Amino acid sequence: MSIAVICALHFKTGVFLKFCCIPEHVLLFSALFLFDRAYKKGKLKLLWMLWAIGSIILFDVVNLWHMRDFFFEHNPFKPFPKQISIAWRWHIIIIIQYAFYSVYYIRAIKPGKWRIWAGYTIPVFTILSLVLSYFNYQFALWPVINMQIEGILLFLMFTHLLFNINTNTFSPIYADPDLWLSVGIMLYFGCQVVLADIIDMITLRVDTWIIILQSNFQQGLTDILYGCFFIASICTYTNKN
Repeated sequence: MSIAVICALHFKTGVFLKFCCIPEHVLLFSALFLFDRAYKKGKLKLLWMLWAIGSIILFDVVNLWHMRDFFFEHNPFKPFPKQISIAWRWHIIIIIQYAFYSVYYIRAIKPGKWRIWAGYTIPVFTILSLVLSYFNYQFALWPVINMQIEGILLFLMFTHLLFNINTNTFSPIYADPDLWLSVGIMLYFGCQVVLADIIDMITLRVDTWIIILQSNFQQGLTDILYGCFFIASICTYTNKN
């Protein structure tokens, strides 16, 4: 049902097949379904990953709906018209996703200093991000600094989670969903620090080749992240431990 709804929305917006990235959303909805089944069977920490994936899907759908006329009337390799701006949404989604990923990390890691530190970073990052968005970007430009701070913090958290996965089980380590979630988030948000610099270049000099480079780089990172989500969801469904 969910996949049918997203396909209907894509068709309605006029971004069907070529621009809607249906394979990505199939991966996301599949991961969402399997995570939900695992959550209902008692793996409560997955609730926060469900919220994170849900926010990604909602963010994508809103963007596609907002840009439906642009894809009909403009060349997608040209800069967006000034009246079509999605930058302000990144200021919001960054805060929301950081909170969900951080709480998942807190629920997945053993009690200790890292867990306490991660809890403090949520309100601190929220306040700092809002201040930067208001005074530095006016919610109109891409939040480059916000993205870099988010990327560094999440990279540190999930690197720590990766090296603290419990291996004292009968299941191999590659069957642990935390492994794939950590790898996906580390790669995506670690490279997001570099991607933010590319976005900063775009705001200074809008060239077609820079836009294509940023788009391809972002697409590759997104595919890796969603693929890791899907593999992790399979591990939660098949892992009996």
